[in-house]
Amino acid sequence: MNYVQASDDYLMYLEVEKNYSLNTLTSYAVDLRLYGEFLTANNRSLDLDELTSSSVRRFVQNQVINNCIKPRTLQLRISCLKSFSNIV
Repeated sequence: MNYVQASDDYLMYLEVEKNYSLNTLTSYAVDLRLYGEFLTANNRSLDLDELTSSSVRRFVQNQVINNCIKPRTLQLRISCLKSFSNIV
């Protein structure tokens, strides 16, 4: 399955099944979009079967080094990706 389709399905699941708030859904959508953009920019596959934990680690490193995000924001992004990987 493609990452983009899976992330859309995941967001729909959070909205319908889990009844997450609009703010949470927006935050998760941004986090998933940023990860997808990172994969594309670094010539990584968007096929779910080819995603690895090292690509997530590189994404986290990229966020810290290039974007200087706050620790809480980083924790939320990691949480989003963990939750996404557990469902998909």
